Amino acid sequence: MCKECSIIVKSAGGSTSGLHTHQRTKHNNNTLKRSTPEDAKKTNEDEQKLISGNTATKRGVEGGPMTKYLLANAERSLGATIARMTACDGFPFQMFCTSPNLRKALMALGFSKLPNSPTTFKQMVTEHGSYVRALISGEINQLKGQGQRFSLTFDEWMSNRNR
Repeated sequence: MCKECSIIVKSAGGSTSGLHTHQRTKHNNNTLKRSTPEDAKKTNEDEQKLISGNTATKRGVEGGPMTKYLLANAERSLGATIARMTACDGFPFQMFCTSPNLRKALMALGFSKLPNSPTTFKQMVTEHGSYVRALISGEINQLKGQGQRFSLTFDEWMSNRNR
């Protein structure tokens, strides 16, 4: 649904291109992030800096205080590494069990005891998520205790099946 005119725009398979087209044609608002080849080049440079740990920018947007939990070199535990690989690269948990090359790469990083079950990998990611949630919760409580003002924003997505 368009937030400006409340019209419902159909989308196939969760694609947002229909909304982008609607915004551009009806409201003269180009919401696409990469409008020129220079923008795409800048995005690739920013992503390389993010991976190398030199800056907290990704896709041309300045990182906020939460970016430290997403940086490639923020934590080197197996749970954090698997969480980044599943969230950022889209690796399924099963791949960590079946891919010999991926397992060798993880062992080369110093992770000698790798689980053989996707359920165990999922559990590790869940535990890491709980750890990060506790860190964030502690920071929020500290800000509240100091009487500082702050705001939280969440990005929400709903599938075609209302999930």
